[in-house]
Amino acid sequence: MDINVNDRLGLINSYMILAYCYLLPGLRFLIAASKLWAKPLGLNEPGQTRGSPVTRTR
Repeated sequence: MDINVNDRLGLINSYMILAYCYLLPGLRFLIAASKLWAKPLGLNEPGQTRGSPVTRTR
């Protein structure tokens, strides 16, 4: 679940991804697999935590 405050692009982006998933049913699996891959690497962090950057680089 995502919570957006004063950010309409987040909601629009969610609707766009949903529309893509209706067009390409296999996309749901690809998105889930990529999230499972990214989470242990710390790449699936939605925001900052104690001074770390939003996106980590290697």
